[in-house]
Amino acid sequence: MRIGVDVDEVLAEFLQGMLPWLREEYDMRVSWYDMHTYAFYEAWHVPEDVARERIDRFLESQVFKSLDLVPGSRSGVARLAGEHSLVVVTSRPEYVGSVTRRWLQRSYGDVFEEVLLTNSHGVGASTSKAAMVGEHGVDVHVDDNPAYCNNIVERTCADAVLLSKPWNTSRSVDDEVFRAVSWEDILGVVEWIDT
Repeated sequence: MRIGVDVDEVLAEFLQGMLPWLREEYDMRVSWYDMHTYAFYEAWHVPEDVARERIDRFLESQVFKSLDLVPGSRSGVARLAGEHSLVVVTSRPEYVGSVTRRWLQRSYGDVFEEVLLTNSHGVGASTSKAAMVGEHGVDVHVDDNPAYCNNIVERTCADAVLLSKPWNTSRSVDDEVFRAVSWEDILGVVEWIDT
């Protein structure tokens, strides 16, 4: 099978890196558990343009370039790569493409056949994850965003696995979206789908 994997919060601990940085740079006191939504401006109680400016600054920081790995992701990715082809499908902006590829290479090696950036949070043209999944023949996609997972199962032939996080546990998902609480769960779901 061809498996798509999101980067932030599935492979990379984006918020675990950004929230301490925000505390240091802006004296913002937001914890990971306060993140009831991934619409940062809502969770941070700031205007959308202020949130965008802070995110852009973070994407230029050294902290962003050296994010920690989501627990279990390295061994999980290695196990998947032993039996499947892997592709990254991320909504990161194009302008962090080279940083993203270097981080993935350093963290996971040469296991990803492609790194696809939808540019959803960047300037210029963007595409949906569902479109990327469909165009690139992905059979199963792993993400932390329930809207992306719903979109994928509704608009493609692919399955979707939602990795549980504080911002998605109370969100409803399509009955065809599988939920996972860890990388071990992700591996179990993929194995079940593959049988």
